[in-house]
Amino acid sequence: MSIPYIKTVINGLRESFDLSLTKVKGKQIIFEGYWKDGKSVVLISPLSKLYESGNGWVDITKKQVELLNNYSIAIAAFRLPDMIYYFDFNQLNTILSDDCLIYNEREGEHWKMDIWPNEIRVKNGGGSIQVTANNINILNDLFIE
Repeated sequence: MSIPYIKTVINGLRESFDLSLTKVKGKQIIFEGYWKDGKSVVLISPLSKLYESGNGWVDITKKQVELLNNYSIAIAAFRLPDMIYYFDFNQLNTILSDDCLIYNEREGEHWKMDIWPNEIRVKNGGGSIQVTANNINILNDLFIE
């Protein structure tokens, strides 16, 4: 099992939606661009391992969320071995409450999320959203002309 490269995500978005993205300066997993209609687009694509419990996990910082909220279209693509979970970041944003924030020196304020086969769940009592692996078409509604 191998974790998909971020290039796989970028190429998939280009092929499916004619979307060209470039890395946001100083950010390892965040890319930006513009769609045909001029809307600003951002992608965040963290990676995760699978753990014995069967889930993966990612951290999203409060600063990353603030940055993503500045774009018209925000896409998340969480990468796990042999799987990519694509979804509208705004869907996740609705369950990222301040009550679930965690703080540490390295990341500052952030949310920890478990990635299960059919859902992403925010730790510390947060909510969850339903997801499907390897389904880039779930983003079609974001790119209706």
